[in-house]
Amino acid sequence: LLPEKYFQHFQQKQKEITRLSGIVKAERITPNKAVQTELKKLGEAPLKTAAKVSDLLKRPKMNIDRLRGSESISGSIDWNYYSPVVREQVEINIKYAGYLARQDQELKHINQLDRIEIPDNLHLSGIPGLSREVIEILDKLKPGTLGQASRITGMTPAAITILRVYLRTKQAA
Repeated sequence: LLPEKYFQHFQQKQKEITRLSGIVKAERITPNKAVQTELKKLGEAPLKTAAKVSDLLKRPKMNIDRLRGSESISGSIDWNYYSPVVREQVEINIKYAGYLARQDQELKHINQLDRIEIPDNLHLSGIPGLSREVIEILDKLKPGTLGQASRITGMTPAAITILRVYLRTKQAA
């Protein structure tokens, strides 16, 4: 187990990450002349409407270090209050939020597939839409769940969908 002082340090860091994330997501920048000039100097597109600092961080070339160097773009955020590790984690969380959300959705989908069992006595050749190749693979490997079947080389998303629909309708009948 982790010694108490390390755990407390970890908890404090998480609190700071949460706090700074909240500030960055709430702090709004209005497209005034100083902001537009600073963005142009940084090689960034100007703002058309007010934006959150987090929206600026989502831009490909923008990062917290570039924001720290500009008071007009940073708003009232005191970047120096937070450690470099905290700032970096907040930047990563914001930049990759879309990817992380998509990955969470994919994981939920996989977990759902892992809960759908494929009966041992399933007559695969009687399922319309399954290719001969898919039927051979499933007959040979006999996966226990749709999740296991989806991880087999040669299984297509379409085949998994066909199986899922078939099993659902068979279960409902």
